[in-house]
Amino acid sequence: GSGKAEVRRSQLALEPASVRRLLIDVRFTVCEVWTLAPVQRHVRTKRSAVREAKRRLEEMEKIVNSRAER
Repeated sequence: GSGKAEVRRSQLALEPASVRRLLIDVRFTVCEVWTLAPVQRHVRTKRSAVREAKRRLEEMEKIVNSRAER
């Protein structure tokens, strides 16, 4: 647990503005999924929405990581 948090903190220190913007985007994406999920009648669509959010999170993490490595 704490190792990842430390890595994120160092990434934020490297490129504060762009990374912070990414994290805000991620947060809104997650919020969208959590607010939409209970409204949706079918569990299948709920699962796919959560899966989509996870995929987006992973993509954004990759972007953040590649920027931090530079």
